[in-house]
This record gives sequence, C-alpha cells and structure tokens, in this order.
Amino acid sequence: MLTNSVKYTEKGKIILKLTSKVQDKKAILCFSIKDTGIGIEQEIIDVEPIGDFRKRIKDENSLKINKADELDDNIEFTEEVEEKLVQDFQKTKIDIWEALYKRLPEINFQAGMNNCCNDKDFYLEIFNDFVNLNIKEELTGFLTQNDYKNYCIRIHGFKNNAYSIGAKKMGDLAFEMEKLTKESLSEEIKDMQEDLFEQFDRVCKQFNNVVMLVGISSN
Repeated sequence: MLTNSVKYTEKGKIILKLTSKVQDKKAILCFSIKDTGIGIEQEIIDVEPIGDFRKRIKDENSLKINKADELDDNIEFTEEVEEKLVQDFQKTKIDIWEALYKRLPEINFQAGMNNCCNDKDFYLEIFNDFVNLNIKEELTGFLTQNDYKNYCIRIHGFKNNAYSIGAKKMGDLAFEMEKLTKESLSEEIKDMQEDLFEQFDRVCKQFNNVVMLVGISSN
C-alpha cells in the first residue's frame, strides 16, 4: 500500500499512521495510509456501506445456510424459491464459511484472512467491497478511449484488491495486463480482459448467492 501511494503521488503528502491494540490477549498492530495522489473519483465508487453489510453478516456461528453448494448458478430467487430455502434451512444447516469454501475453491481464504489479521468480519467486509467494484465499466471505458495511463492505474489497484481476498489467479492476470498497458497492446489486453471479467463475474455471483441465503436464513 505504501509503495502504491509513493508510485502515484507526484506531489502533496503521504501520511502513514500506526496504532496498536490488545485483543484476546494478542497484540495487534494496525496501520492506515492516506495520500494526495491520483485515485478513483468518489462518484464512481459504488460499494455497499460497511454498516449495511454488517447487518447481513453478524456472527459466523449464527449464520448458517442450507446446501449452498448444490444451488443452480442460474437460480432465480422468487418468493417460492425463498420459501423452499427457508424450509430446507430448518432441516439442515451449513456454516457460511463451509459454503464459501465449496463454491469458491479458487479463493485462498487463508491468505485473505492473513491479510486481515485473521479478523473474519473484516475479511467479509473486504470481500463484499471487492464484489461491488465497478471494475468492468471502468476498464472497458479506459480501453475504449485508449487511456492506458488510467487503465494501468486501475488494473494495478484491482490487482491489489484481488490479492487482498486471496484471489491469486485474478491478481496474477491483472498483473500481466498491467504490464501490457505500458506497451499499449490493446488487442492483447482486450483478450485477457474478457478472461478477467469471466472470473470476476463468477466470484461475484457465488459470493452474492451465499450472502443472499444468509440474509434469508437470519430473518
């Protein structure tokens, strides 16, 4: 994060703040970085507020869902489907983490948890922010305009976003795309972008399906 701030802050300042706390008899070091460099404009950031997400994700032991790994990817959550899911939920319960592991085997959850100091609530918030990224529209717009400078900045940020949740395959692909922007290889970037979007769409759908069921079951 610090190197990223240095890379994209041509003038102004970078503030690194370090704090510490004790939790469950363990010392935790926290840090935050603020800079005046170029970034994503606020109006194009579209993520769910953390407070709203916390209402859906409360405690891992209380959030259980039924047979999430057996759901059809094209399922439509009509009132009839929701009622059936609630009825099934009362019979058999599966932990939310077990459901995520089964539906998203490409995600290294342990790596993502390590990035969040093993704070499960924080990790789920980071994951929720990830699936709400407006990355497809942004990258498509930059590529259409041959704006390789901003494309490079945005794909670099997405790469870090992917690594932060343990999505190494997506992160590695984004890294290769970042290198291509320096050579303005639009056709190669476009081909890789299609692959990236397919991976992103799958992760978003699977995560949202699990969260939707969690919301149903917690009512």
